[in-house]
Amino acid sequence: MRKFTLFLMLALPFLTFGQSKINVLQPDSRLFEAYDSTYILTLMDKNPFLIERWNFYLDNSWKVADFSPEKGVSYESITIPDFENINILSLENTLGLKRHHELPSVYRIENTNKILVFCSGKEFIRRFNEHLVKKREG
Repeated sequence: MRKFTLFLMLALPFLTFGQSKINVLQPDSRLFEAYDSTYILTLMDKNPFLIERWNFYLDNSWKVADFSPEKGVSYESITIPDFENINILSLENTLGLKRHHELPSVYRIENTNKILVFCSGKEFIRRFNEHLVKKREG
């Protein structure tokens, strides 16, 4: 009986670990388009939270909306090379796009009737925090 108890005590952590979900953070492939791969791999080791934030940022910090010109409203125009596959971090790096902390930032997409709308920094933080809470609960 002692041997069985000892076996159970030693084996239980391994059995429990085998049953738990293992959630390994993977950098979105678009991060490698925006940043050097060595940098991304270093962040995976030293600051995985930033990778998680950027992964979320890629799809949840912006939207494309219809643009209907109004008198007196003008936005800075930008060219998006691949309109169907937007990598927002690459666009920020190559075009120098900026996000405002309090207000949405809007850019007109050349040769279209569309605008690129960044949510404000505050709104993005709210969305990201909500995402983290849902992730922990589920």
